[in-house]
Amino acid sequence: MAGHLESMFISSQDLAELTASKHSAIQARWLRANGFPFILGGDGVPKVVRQTLLDKVGIADPDNQLPLEPTPSLVEITDNWDKVTESMMAELLGVTRRSLEGRRYTGAIPADIWRKVDGRVMYSMKRYEAFLEGHWSPFFEPVNSPSKKPAHRKKATQGKKEIIYQLV
Repeated sequence: MAGHLESMFISSQDLAELTASKHSAIQARWLRANGFPFILGGDGVPKVVRQTLLDKVGIADPDNQLPLEPTPSLVEITDNWDKVTESMMAELLGVTRRSLEGRRYTGAIPADIWRKVDGRVMYSMKRYEAFLEGHWSPFFEPVNSPSKKPAHRKKATQGKKEIIYQLV
């Protein structure tokens, strides 16, 4: 039984080689930073399940693998959504939740874009997009007009300063 449990976790030598450190605190920090799940043993040393390591580095059992599907991005997921929480809206806009809250309090984001529902602030993405579009002037395709002549230099006569003419 003891041999079976020991083989379930990677050895302390393997862990030291993986993390490039023999200190358990540094090993735990490295494992967290690189997304390796682990538990702390009674001795305070991180324990990593062998199969987790093999899965992480891509040496898993090919017969037992599930087909990998690409994970959709946040924008792809939210294409069909309209109402989102303040945290989600902040993430979509690339700002902090606190910044978005400040914009709401100062009136920079109109009240018809957000509502409080059951104590949570919810935003309408469609209304926000319409609000943004209202800040832009209508776009008109440029009419084909003759191109302006580029600015050119006219050489001055000898002994005089050079005069530069620009057509505007």
